[in-house]
Amino acid sequence: MAAIVVLGTGAYAFAGTLKTIVNTTPGEEAGCGADASWTFWITNVGGSTGIEPPSSVTATRASGAAIVIELTRVIGDSEDYPSNVAYYTTASDVKLTGAAQTEIDDGWNADQSSFGLIAGPCGDSVVTVTAAPSPVRQRGTVSVAGRLTSSAGTPLAGQFAYLRWHNVDQDGKGRVLGPFPADADGYVRTAVTVTTAGPQSFTLEYHGSGPTGVGQRPADARTVVWSLPPSPRPSAGQLTSSAGTVFGTGQRSTVVSGTGYLPNDDIAIVLYANTVILATAVTDDEGSFAIPVSLPVGASGRYELASIGVAIRRGDLVVEYLTLRITVR
Repeated sequence: MAAIVVLGTGAYAFAGTLKTIVNTTPGEEAGCGADASWTFWITNVGGSTGIEPPSSVTATRASGAAIVIELTRVIGDSEDYPSNVAYYTTASDVKLTGAAQTEIDDGWNADQSSFGLIAGPCGDSVVTVTAAPSPVRQRGTVSVAGRLTSSAGTPLAGQFAYLRWHNVDQDGKGRVLGPFPADADGYVRTAVTVTTAGPQSFTLEYHGSGPTGVGQRPADARTVVWSLPPSPRPSAGQLTSSAGTVFGTGQRSTVVSGTGYLPNDDIAIVLYANTVILATAVTDDEGSFAIPVSLPVGASGRYELASIGVAIRRGDLVVEYLTLRITVR
């Protein structure tokens, strides 16, 4: 009697009939393909294995009718592909459901190989994220909200998202929070307490769900909140202002420049003492910047312009400030 192999429930040696589930999550979920086609595979067949791969796989269409998927290619017996694998790929307009199965040589050993769905069609996902307030004081609370939808705007309710948080104390891969389940409208929400100054980068990550799940590709979105100290101290150097340091009537704009920060990293220009963010940007490949800014209407008196970003000093990441005292008349 031929054994049946159902992906995710174990394997039977010397199986004559192979079966894999298409539209319910197996033990190892299939990935999203490059297009709308479905691809099945059988490993440990062809070439030096001496096991003849089946000429086709039979699957069930969403309409209920059967479809025969012909053998597409067999690779193996090489340094790049040491395991012999047979692939069966549908046209890109086929919709499948239920199970796929095929007959195979009884010499095939499921304990050493597998039959399953490797890739299928997935839709594009859309992730949005916001965080507030910005700026935030150190030890203040930041509320982060995001939404997961399909490209058509359908909420991905019940899907999970992760929040990756980077700051000067959480570099590298950052701190990962979650998972957070999306509600009926696709929203996820959380809050964090900020304990360090400088940029707080929040990336909401949806890892996707393959064609045996909801069929959605991974996506992510990023936003930055700025944590500002009461004063930009200690100052690591001086900013340069294209309009000088004295601003008279009608002169409210300048280009602020500096260097010494991480390359291609977030930078903010802040006006002290009222702690207003005038502009944000990204440094260039050398860690330098030149940012146009405009002073607030009604500003008058003595102020301090400061750039805030992250630099490397003695092998460590630090929040660093460049400053310039200005007078507004």
